[in-house]
Amino acid sequence: MHRIAIRCLSSALIAVSVPGIADDELQKRASWSLPSPKLAETQVREWLSTRELDGAIQRQIDTIWSPDDPSGNSTDLLSQVVITIGFVDPRAQDLVKLCRQPFQSRLLPALPVLKDQSLDDFALVHLRLFYARWLAQHGWHDEVLLHLTGIAIEDVVDPASLLFYRATAEHILLKKEACLKSLSKLLENETSIPHRYATVARLLEADSQNLQPDSLDEVARLMNDIRRRLQLGRTGKRVRTEEDEVIAKLDKMIKNLEEQQQQQQ
Repeated sequence: MHRIAIRCLSSALIAVSVPGIADDELQKRASWSLPSPKLAETQVREWLSTRELDGAIQRQIDTIWSPDDPSGNSTDLLSQVVITIGFVDPRAQDLVKLCRQPFQSRLLPALPVLKDQSLDDFALVHLRLFYARWLAQHGWHDEVLLHLTGIAIEDVVDPASLLFYRATAEHILLKKEACLKSLSKLLENETSIPHRYATVARLLEADSQNLQPDSLDEVARLMNDIRRRLQLGRTGKRVRTEEDEVIAKLDKMIKNLEEQQQQQQ
């Protein structure tokens, strides 16, 4: 038994001291992986093969997927895929245009393409993810979860963004267990995902783990969420429910404090 323990310890020390081995072991434990740019392009080309394209559009698409794209339009795989979809399908162009400019209204525009039953799955899931990423950046977290519902990791070329923006929305909306689950899945590939994702994910994980029900921290977060909704022009049932919840939690805390004082006296 003692020899087995020594061998296990030696293996662990080797893995820690040699980065390549440690990374390989971590990768083996991950249940998902990030598609390479080449694999993403292959998936796009397969999708394009089912469509008839004129020469001008084909040249524009080739430019997007060129390693030295001079346009500067394609900054990440998700953007490359969605811009390609916009060239092929005019119905997606309004969404692409919207998500590439600052949002200056409290009302979300109608985007019929996201409800178009004739749109194929490959195009639809990437448009939804692209739109959800933009929504998250502007504080529309309820809509983020709505548009990400049903999208699986293997469905998209950017699963890291799928998990990251799902987790941030769940964190803002105080969905603690769901948030921790999304973060755990995302951090399976901590060394491969963008550094900013990994850093924020670790902060969100620690923050979520420390969140206790019926605490001042929880009440403060509920109040922040109410403020966010009001800034977006939301004054409906959800806001009123959260306001009632805040009052109920404060009443409960005051009652507990009074009981504690009575016991001390």
